[in-house]
Amino acid sequence: MNKHILKAVSMALVLALLAILWSGSIAWAEAERPLKGDLTLIADNNTVFSGGTVNLTAGFNLLESAVNSYSALRITVFLPAGLDYVSGVVYVGGAPAALTATPANTPAGTSVVVDLNDMAVLAGAAQLKIAAKVSNTWGGGKLSVRGGLYLQPTGASMPNSPNEEVVCTLESLNPVTPTVPPKIYTVRFNPSGGIRVGGGALIQAVAGGGSAIEPYVYRDGYILQGWDMPLNYITHDQVITAIWSPDTDNGMITVDPPSGSMVQGYFVHGQNEFTRFSHMPMIYYAEHYIARFESVEIGSRILRPGSEYVATAGTRAGTTAIHLKTSYLNVLNAGSYTLRVNFRNGVYANSQLTVAPYRDHYTDVSKNDWFYKGVEAMTASELLRGVTGTRFDPYSSMSRGMMVTLLYRYVGEPSVAGFGNRFPDIAPGQYFTDAVMWAAANGIVNGYTNGVFAPYDMMTHEQFAAVLFRYQDNLGSIPTDVLPSFGYNDFNQINYYAQAAVNKLATQGVFRDWPPDRENRFRPQNPVTRAEVATVMRLWIESIGW
Repeated sequence: MNKHILKAVSMALVLALLAILWSGSIAWAEAERPLKGDLTLIADNNTVFSGGTVNLTAGFNLLESAVNSYSALRITVFLPAGLDYVSGVVYVGGAPAALTATPANTPAGTSVVVDLNDMAVLAGAAQLKIAAKVSNTWGGGKLSVRGGLYLQPTGASMPNSPNEEVVCTLESLNPVTPTVPPKIYTVRFNPSGGIRVGGGALIQAVAGGGSAIEPYVYRDGYILQGWDMPLNYITHDQVITAIWSPDTDNGMITVDPPSGSMVQGYFVHGQNEFTRFSHMPMIYYAEHYIARFESVEIGSRILRPGSEYVATAGTRAGTTAIHLKTSYLNVLNAGSYTLRVNFRNGVYANSQLTVAPYRDHYTDVSKNDWFYKGVEAMTASELLRGVTGTRFDPYSSMSRGMMVTLLYRYVGEPSVAGFGNRFPDIAPGQYFTDAVMWAAANGIVNGYTNGVFAPYDMMTHEQFAAVLFRYQDNLGSIPTDVLPSFGYNDFNQINYYAQAAVNKLATQGVFRDWPPDRENRFRPQNPVTRAEVATVMRLWIESIGW
């Protein structure tokens, strides 16, 4: 054979061998390359304080093509001394499951370990969610939480060191600097024979120099002429009493041109539209004196005072407020209506009113669900919205901050100018800040014995009952008892502060649509769910007569 040919063949064999070795080295390198799980460790708030709560989420996302060589996975979170473990839940494929191993306590901290053995279901995202409390003895500084992801190769043992590791650093939130607390005065409204039908509460906390909010009150056969004291510039505790006169005035009057308009900013959002199944009344102002008021018509039908509407003096002099009750509005068919408010001597005011149909919003709520009516009412009222445009998430729990915010929306989100913030864990600018300040000033929430409010803690059944009952007392409403008084079999497990609230609200029937418990338990320490809150709020609003 020609030596040149031999040389070419030899070179080709060498190149082929190098190619094989090169491809093998690539394959070996790919096999040896550590599996990437994109481990993350995120806190809901990276600034913490003694006695506060922090929620941590360790998450990872495995590629389906990469899990075949592994038989198990371990995810760990180490809470340093200063963070006390409260609870943990692991989510695989979006479904929650309890931890299978008890967190281990050591002098250096608490180790939370989760082993997941079904790699087939792990292709994709999974999460470990942990709630922890900052120890009251923590002196500040930084807290470093470590997370680890371990992958066990098929046929081998779990490695001693993690394939991936992350650190989440929490820093001290300086407590609110104590300032001279503002003077808060208590204003009590005495309806003097009337009843409250909306507007401000009958018992109000007002910052010194601030104004009280006039409640809407009604007394059959009488006209509200006003109050015996001014509502602005409050400088001491006081009782303000309604002044009534019999509805017999037929004197001559001079009038401005009749007009009617929707009240702006309270109960409604600047629209002449009511969504069916809402539990928030609509209020109109007519630009004429309540002393000359005669009747209200919708669609040429004269409405019944007291049961279908209430007429009171307006918050502005020379106006009449017409409160259309939700119990009446919810029997109207969807469509457009003319509201006509009649005064003496042929004077009247008109306004257009639209009743809009309620449309189902959520894919996780059906008409057969026990909580459907509550979700319907809260969504139509814009008091409790879905977590997204298509999901209500009925079985998730509600935090203390969320619950107080709902009540704050219901009262119309009054100003908290001049109110102090007594809780070190309520930072300015949070969605719940004003709500907590308002609720604390009015005695609706008290916080924990260690001085914090803990807005991210889940609200329990008994806490929910206590807060709602205090709010009801604040409003001054007199509820109708719709069920005979009865007790729960676990009543002795209800903390003393909530026992009267549970008894009274149960008597009002606000818990009657909860799923029946075979053992007749209230389950006071269970977290309250969004479905339960929606159901109770619907029945509670109905029980106080709105």
